[in-house]
Formats: sequence, structure tokens, C-alpha cells
Amino acid sequence: MALVGLSLTTASTATQLQSHTVAVAFPPPATALADRIASMPQTGVVHAATEVATAAARSVAAATARSRATHAARPTAVPARAAAPAAPPGPPSREVLGFAPAWTLDTWHEWRMQDLSAIAYFAVTVDENGNTVTDDVWPTWGSQDLTDMVNAAHAAHVRVLVTIRCFDEDQINSIVSDPTHFATAVQTAADLMRMRGLDGVVLDFEGNSDPAYPGITQGFTQYVSAVRARIRSYNPNAELVVATYAGAADGQGGLYDIPALSPSVDAFFVMAYDMAGDNTPGAASANAPLQVGHYNDDVVVQQYLSQTAAGKVILGVPYYGYKWSVTSPGPNAAVAGDPEPATYSQMLSDFACAQSLSVHGDDSMPWAAWYSPPDGDPCGADLGTWREVYYDSAATIGAKYDLVNQANLLGTGMWALGFDTGHNELWDMLHAKVTARH
Repeated sequence: MALVGLSLTTASTATQLQSHTVAVAFPPPATALADRIASMPQTGVVHAATEVATAAARSVAAATARSRATHAARPTAVPARAAAPAAPPGPPSREVLGFAPAWTLDTWHEWRMQDLSAIAYFAVTVDENGNTVTDDVWPTWGSQDLTDMVNAAHAAHVRVLVTIRCFDEDQINSIVSDPTHFATAVQTAADLMRMRGLDGVVLDFEGNSDPAYPGITQGFTQYVSAVRARIRSYNPNAELVVATYAGAADGQGGLYDIPALSPSVDAFFVMAYDMAGDNTPGAASANAPLQVGHYNDDVVVQQYLSQTAAGKVILGVPYYGYKWSVTSPGPNAAVAGDPEPATYSQMLSDFACAQSLSVHGDDSMPWAAWYSPPDGDPCGADLGTWREVYYDSAATIGAKYDLVNQANLLGTGMWALGFDTGHNELWDMLHAKVTARH
């Protein structure tokens, strides 16, 4: 998730990144959680003062204070304009966890709730003290859009989790090594879940096992265990998911000790993408190949199955790709700069306006090339270079769903909901391969 505004990441890049048991469906959402708790605790969710604090953020903080005083955590009724679709017979028996970034939340009316089992709101940031940060997406946490989405999801028997993120190794180490910060961060996770009447927590802590912090891996494992115990002390059915790098189970160490974490998590959300940089340094290539390259989904799944149970693994798929400026329009062309992330919808928009467009959509790793003139580019880039994009189509994502079924994984999920706005084919593939088959 470290790419601003776009993606969950994998361990295979510098910047971001058993027993085959039958998966058991998680319990239904705790829509009436507020009825079962007393007043909100007075520790944990502390809104750190930052330069980005806004009037909207202050309004959210005030609303939270009023909620604590009145015990008004019960979800409000869904307005007529946000009426939920008819509730399906039940959620998919294989887990389908979709991440819902704050910046795509306004597209939630397009999401097919009947093909999801859980939604992870992304995200609330915590600092080195374990307190919440009033960053640029903080106001969305208190928004009507989030209220409406949660109500619609619960009406459709879809659970909602809050993602708590920290992408700074110094801050992660401070949280897991200082007893006071540790306790605050644990309580923050529980408070956030309860504040919105949600069904669990996703921890998205991204970093490496820096030699400067020899205890960070063990500390993170202890933190995960403590968070699960705390959220379940309030709601016995609360879920804990940990987002992990694609390469986290390759035996090379890192922030995530998969075997040690396994007893404390309901699932690992494996961020199986952002593999191009390591597979083909200096050349354009697939974001998340199924079988080609040193890093690919087949390898990732086998590595995880050697470290944990299939029933703990959710294979994440990308609803985005990367665009490069390249030296020629051929496959795996040499790049002339850093790639730019592009959502599924954005890529299709590029295809509609590009000059000299060549699309290789039937390939196992679909890609396209076109020319961006130095001026008058109908796509508005005006780069004077060839452009090349590798992306996942409905067919290649469907092949990944086949892998999920063949390996009997707990399920699948996407980064991210709303990245395909205006298109239905990815939903259709999810339904055909996962939802309708179980």
C-alpha cells in the first residue's frame, strides 16, 4: 500500500512492498456491537496534532467525543439514496476480501456485495506512539460515505474491517519495543473497530528486519497476538488479518515470521503484486505474473503453504498495473524512468485515446504499447516516448482464482475496490470462478 493512492506492496521491491484444510466461513458481522459494550475506553485513539489537521478532522474528533458520551455507536439507518441491494442467501463460502481505499469509497454503490465476504476500509494511520494520525484520509473515517457503505455491507451479510497502517520502520520499532507505545497501539486497534461497529482489524505494517532493530520481528509477532486478544475481549468473533509481502514466506526473514504469526491471525492477505522490479530490473514486465519469472503467484503460494495452512491464506490480486516510458514498443522494453501506477479503469481509458496502440491482450501477461508524441498527445501526456503497460485482464485474474481453488486457499481478495469503476468484467470473473462455484 505504500504507493500513494494506489497499491498494496510486496517484499520483492525496495520501496514497498501444511494442511490443506477446508476453509470455514467466518461468523456473521457484529452489527449490534454497540449494544454489548459500555462506554468507549478513554485510552488508545488519540488524535495526534499534525500540520495536516483540518476542520473536517476536528469535526470528526468532536463527533467521536459525542459518541463516547452517548454510547451512540449503533449504525444509522441507510438513507434512501444509499439503499442496499437485496441481501444474498449468504456470503461466499470461500473468503473474498476487498480493500476499500478512502479515495475510492464514493464508488461503493458499484460494488457487488453478493460477491464479497468482507471489506477492509483503508486506512487509519498510527504513529510511533500508537496514536491515530490526522492525515489526508483521516476525515473519511468519519464520513457519511463510510457509514453508508458499512450499513449496506452489513445488510448484505458482508463484514467490514478497519485497516491500521504504519509504513515506517522507525515507527514500527517504537510501537513494538516500547511498552507504553505497545499498549496504546493495541488499544487503538480495538477502539477503532468499536468506534464504527466493525467486525475486525487488518494490520498493514510494512517494513523489513533492519539490523538496527534486532527485536522488531519478534516484537511485531507479539503485537499481533496482543491485538487479537484485545479485539476478541470486546467481540469474540472479531477477525484479525495481517497484510504480508509476496516474498514474506521465502525463508529469508523479514518483518513477518509467518509460522510464528499463524496462531494469532485469522488470515494473511498476501500482497501478490509489484514483482516487476525484481523479475526484470530495468525493463517493463508483468506486475503479478502467474508462473513466469523468479517471483510469481505459483511460487508465492507454494512458499506460503510451506509455512502455514492453506486455510490461513488469502491471495491478493491487483486491479492495477504499471505504465513505463520505454525505448521501443517491443515486449519487456528497456525503461527510461520510473513506472507510473494505473488502475484498471485508467488503463482502459489510455487504450481509448492512445496513438499507434498495440494491445497484446491474449498473452498470459497482457501488455500494450503506444506512442506519446511530444505535443498534441490525445491522452494528454506529451512525453515524446513510447509507452508500455503490463496489466491483469479478467482472464489472467481468473487464472489466479483457479490457483486459489486448486490450492484450496482460504480465499482471494483485491487491491482495490473501485479501481475498476465503470466496468463489470472483473466482477463477472470473480462470480464465475469463486462465488458461483461454492
